[in-house]
Amino acid sequence: MVYRQRLKLTSIIFIITTFIIIGYISIFQLKNNIYQFERYEAGETIFEFDPIKTEYIGVNSEQIIQITNDGITAYDINGNEIWSDTLNLKEMRFSQKDPYFAIGSKGSKKITIFNKKGKQADILVQNPIVNFSINQSGRVAVIEEIEKGHTISAYDENGTFLNVQSGSFISSGTYPMSVEISPNNKFIMVSYIHVGGAVLESVVGAIAIDKPDIPTLDPMLYGNVEKENLVYEIEFISDEIWASIGDNFITFYDLLGNIIIQYDSAYTLFTPYLNKQSKAGGYLPVLMSENEDSVIRSEELNIMTPKEQLKIRMGFDRPVEFMYANDKGVMVGDGRKFKGYNKLGAQFFEYNAIGDVKKVIYDNKGTFVIAVKKDSVIRLNKKR
Repeated sequence: MVYRQRLKLTSIIFIITTFIIIGYISIFQLKNNIYQFERYEAGETIFEFDPIKTEYIGVNSEQIIQITNDGITAYDINGNEIWSDTLNLKEMRFSQKDPYFAIGSKGSKKITIFNKKGKQADILVQNPIVNFSINQSGRVAVIEEIEKGHTISAYDENGTFLNVQSGSFISSGTYPMSVEISPNNKFIMVSYIHVGGAVLESVVGAIAIDKPDIPTLDPMLYGNVEKENLVYEIEFISDEIWASIGDNFITFYDLLGNIIIQYDSAYTLFTPYLNKQSKAGGYLPVLMSENEDSVIRSEELNIMTPKEQLKIRMGFDRPVEFMYANDKGVMVGDGRKFKGYNKLGAQFFEYNAIGDVKKVIYDNKGTFVIAVKKDSVIRLNKKR
């Protein structure tokens, strides 16, 4: 009887050990093979453009988007026009969460929402626009300037006004900086700075859309004070976790405002922005310098998650000039060499350009990669 029990226990231990070994192997393979490493080379020209008139070139829903001061055009990978629309822009503001993006102008009272089929809706606000953002559902949060302060408003994907509970900041020394509607469309996350105290401080928190569960007379349901930190951006890295991004540190919060983890960001070189939010395994890529020397700097890519921070030495010969990120990974480049890294820190992409290149962008489904040069967009192909 004792022998049988020992035999059974030994079998269980063997099975558990086997699963652990398989798990470690799977994690290793996932990190290195979630994207197979590929080198790319220049292919055919997709289309040419006037660099003086062109404000922005990017990718949305497997389409290449070109924005000028007076219009927007979407192309397929072969350079065929899919749709176009007219615009009248000054000091363009752009926000994207694939498959939606929004375009407006600072100081105007109009924001236009687009999707892969073209223009979806116009938003007409009551006051001059200071800043805005769009989420993955196409909902837009806006900071508007009023006579004695600022107010926060929100609109759905059809341009319909949403009932925001309070959201008015009318006090000396208080300035909203960033707004972001949560993926569940229940909250507007807000950061504002207060300069009336002994030191500059930011407050980050939530405003309710529709009626909150707990009524409040304050503009915000809750607010967390971040002293000596200028929070200039808010990003959702997953449905439940968001980050306040400041000049001294980056903090991950849950929807209730509880701090998950905080990272130092004093030597950030590029402001992180996710063009598409991760469904799972949320991350925030940040390009940082290891020191404050602006002439001789050692750059590293930091992949921040709610559990850990990965630091990657990239080995560029020149200062990095470009950074792009979506739900799959991040692309960085110095104008001649471009490298791509997945969310686990493994390199999956490399392209060495002959001439200067401004951007290298891959679509979210991995069906194509483009390079944006001074006056043209070219396709990149895998090296054989």
